[in-house]
Amino acid sequence: MLQVKQLSLCYPNAEPLWQDISFHLKQGDALWLKGANGSGKTSLLYTLANVIPQTIEATRQGEIYLQGSLSNDIPLNCLSPQVSLSLSNPKWEMFFTTLEEELCFALENIGLTPVEIETRLQAALTRFHLIDWLECPVHKLSPGWQKMVSLAAQAALKPGVLLLDEPLAGLSETNAQLVIDWMQDYLKEGGVIVAAEHSHLINELHPQILMLAGDQQ
Repeated sequence: MLQVKQLSLCYPNAEPLWQDISFHLKQGDALWLKGANGSGKTSLLYTLANVIPQTIEATRQGEIYLQGSLSNDIPLNCLSPQVSLSLSNPKWEMFFTTLEEELCFALENIGLTPVEIETRLQAALTRFHLIDWLECPVHKLSPGWQKMVSLAAQAALKPGVLLLDEPLAGLSETNAQLVIDWMQDYLKEGGVIVAAEHSHLINELHPQILMLAGDQQ
């Protein structure tokens, strides 16, 4: 499903952040990225999503395969429905006024019918306890609930691979467990998760672990 071979990354005028990373994730697998702040966990997520080097300048070496095909040079707009990235700060992902607009945007972009969009929207709203806030201005939500909106958008999109940067940060215990339950169901359905996260709740996914020890993030 997702295979990485000898992946290395170097920012301009800097030493390599990490070198020769390799792993192979099958459907239903999770990978937990661990390491100190600045070890390059976020950079690895951005690299897997092609944000690096397509948007952020850096030298990437190695190969990334998605379902057996090389994905290194796939444009972001073509890759994101298959490999979707959720950022650590949900405000960086909020572009619309209402929760409904945020959740529907990506679904409209991939050409789903109105009926399918509505079905996915209602399922995500229910799963993440957002059903009563459909018309709520997103900017008025707390950071924790903005994170729930961001993850609900991922749930509605249903990509094959989820790249999650601190998905549990800022969540209440109840909502953190809700997110873990959703991630478990996503894996059971054959999805793949790569997550950078400090909370040991991630252990409930029975993930593989990749320890990073870079110099910058």
